[in-house]
Amino acid sequence: GLPSVELSDTKGGKTRILCVLPFSDYLKLRHVSKGDKVTLKGEVRGYADEYDFVLVKQSKIVSVNGKKP
Repeated sequence: GLPSVELSDTKGGKTRILCVLPFSDYLKLRHVSKGDKVTLKGEVRGYADEYDFVLVKQSKIVSVNGKKP
């Protein structure tokens, strides 16, 4: 399968989004640290009400801390 990344809306917060990334974009995240702002685009493929959790597939990294990766 493809790599995935768990994201939250706050530093150290509860996981809110699971993004499935192509391997080439996943490698761009090697230098991303907790608290960095990552902007992604993709298709929402699922939502779990009971967990307040979104699944995003075909994700692509748009920027990291306002800069293109």
